[in-house]
Amino acid sequence: MFPSSDIRILGRTSDRLVVLDAPFFMAGVLILSVVVLGVALPFAFRSYARWNVLFGAILASAFPIAVVGLVMLTSSAKITFDSSADRIWIVREIFWIARTQQGPALHEVREVVVISGTGSRKHLHHLSMVLESGETVSLGNYTSQSGHYAVAEIINDFLAERQKKLR
Repeated sequence: MFPSSDIRILGRTSDRLVVLDAPFFMAGVLILSVVVLGVALPFAFRSYARWNVLFGAILASAFPIAVVGLVMLTSSAKITFDSSADRIWIVREIFWIARTQQGPALHEVREVVVISGTGSRKHLHHLSMVLESGETVSLGNYTSQSGHYAVAEIINDFLAERQKKLR
């Protein structure tokens, strides 16, 4: 019904690996559906004397919630591991506006791990790079989307193959 929100591999060659952290479609559609229902609700009370106030209050509270739903529908990240350039490129997109940031050099990455959340972030996880220095660099935000472990394994295989080629 909805496009997949799983984190997945978009493409893989011997020199390049592209990972897609897809938008969270189901949550975005659910939030926007609640907003539409909430905005439609005052029309059932049109005979109410202060209907304009009720409608205005609902619109004012629905707008920020609708923005959250749109963010969930449009935010994505494409992470490119480029062996020939020895670089990691992260393209984050929100509201169809892309922002590219350069990650660490590929030779500085020891491995990619999945970080599981604790406390209020229980059952959430994200991908993180462990650099040779021991520093960790996040590749995304905490999410309940699936695919993290499979993608981390593929990235680590790509990094291992790259190391074999350099020897």
